[in-house]
Parts: sequence; C-alpha cells; structure tokens
Amino acid sequence: MEKENKKPIPSKKAFTLSKAKLASGGGLDVHYEVSEQDGNANYLNKHHDECAQDVQKELRELFQELRPIVGRIFNITSFKTLMETDEFKATEQQKALGDDFAQECLNKIEVRGISLSGKDDKVGVVITSVYEVANGQKVVINTPRIRFDSETWGFEEELENIVYKIENEVYEFLFMGKKAELSLFGEDDGSQAEETEEDN
Repeated sequence: MEKENKKPIPSKKAFTLSKAKLASGGGLDVHYEVSEQDGNANYLNKHHDECAQDVQKELRELFQELRPIVGRIFNITSFKTLMETDEFKATEQQKALGDDFAQECLNKIEVRGISLSGKDDKVGVVITSVYEVANGQKVVINTPRIRFDSETWGFEEELENIVYKIENEVYEFLFMGKKAELSLFGEDDGSQAEETEEDN
C-alpha cells in the first residue's frame, strides 16, 4: 500500500537539482526538476521536497568541502596568499601558524546550501553559509553567483565537480534510500522506526 503512494523514481539523467539546503535540525530541503516525456511532448516538472530524515555523511562532507571556496570569495583566508609571497619572507614556522589560523577561520563557516541556475554552459551556483563572527554571533552569507564556465576565481572546475557530486548524493538520498547510517552508533532501532511513523 505504501509503495503505491510513492512518486515514481526518475532516471538520474532526467533529474536536475535546483536548490539543496541542509536543515539545521537535520534533514534536507530540495528543489529539483524532472524532465518527462508523454508521447512526442516533453515536460519539465518542478518539485519541492522537505525531508525530515537526516542526510548521509557523504552529503554533509561535500557541503563542507565548499568551505575553502567560501573563505576565498570573502577574503577570510586571503592572508595566506600574502604570506606565500617572497616579499613577505615568512618562515616555515610562520607558514604553519598561518595554515592553522586559516583552518580556524574555515571552521567558523558552515555551508548550508547551494542554489543552481542557468542552462547548458551558463550554469552557475550561489553558496549559502552561516558564518560565526568574532563575538560568537552567526550571520548568513551568500556568495555571488559563480558560473562554472568562467575563470574569474580559478576554482570553478573544482566547484563544478563538488556540485556535481552533491547532485548525485541528493538524488541517492531522495530516490535510492541513502540516509544517515545511525546504526553505526547503535541507536537506530527505536528512533528510526519513530521517524518513519511520523513521516507517514
């Protein structure tokens, strides 16, 4: 009976991610499009799913792989470029301290979501993060739209690869049943059953 109520699973080729946002309490908010064919007619159907189940570890880690990119866009770690110049004459110890401080700065960035727009070679992405400032307050920061086909920043290819992996993980989360593996911590038997009942 349950299976009859579920939406049909689109092929990966027909699936296009528009937005993906990690919910603060766990779960995922997703906007996506599915291209469907009915006879000779092609349709592009838009969907919005809010999923309460927590996402898999791989998806969370991919979002956080975007931290260095956000750090560079907002000049949070740009001092490293200065330290590496010959004129600065930084010692190896100073460079190591700089690396440690840069990592501290990156740890204050929590990437929450991506938003994709554009078609074909004009696809671009906006990255949404929460940044903890010096007094402990947290503010939302959005990058400008970064097109994958440009060479403005120098990391566009790396960004495109991460976004492509995020799209694959979101697809597997939505349609292949890939969720957080709570069983690894020995705590899924009761809680997972409760979540399933709540979702239905």
